[in-house]
Amino acid sequence: SKHIGLKFNIENESARDRQAILGDKDLLDNLIFNIIENAIKYSPPESTISLTLIWKDETSTFVVEDRGPGIPEEQLPFIFERFSRGTSMDTRIKGFGLGLAISNQIATLHHAQLTAANSSNKGARFTFEIKNI
Repeated sequence: SKHIGLKFNIENESARDRQAILGDKDLLDNLIFNIIENAIKYSPPESTISLTLIWKDETSTFVVEDRGPGIPEEQLPFIFERFSRGTSMDTRIKGFGLGLAISNQIATLHHAQLTAANSSNKGARFTFEIKNI
């Protein structure tokens, strides 16, 4: 309904072909879904969300970057806590503050890392990095 575009990029920085990762497909699908859904939720209508997959020799990294209001600096340390919700001028944004906490727990269970930061292009940037097998 917001007419959000998704721009998908693949960057292969590995000397080898794409590397496999080891993990629970359903849980990893949930993590990816949560961070993309969050980006859509906080992006303004008619904007574009950038999805980038970076393959390296040792790790695979998935980056989601939106063009929303970003994350207030004082909230960044708490963004992955349960029931933590970003502030927004748009009261129509719904949620319980569990999606990012669940995503972070999934990353932890996979010995991976999920981080959040503000993007230099305005908006939020979520980075998921997992080791290749």
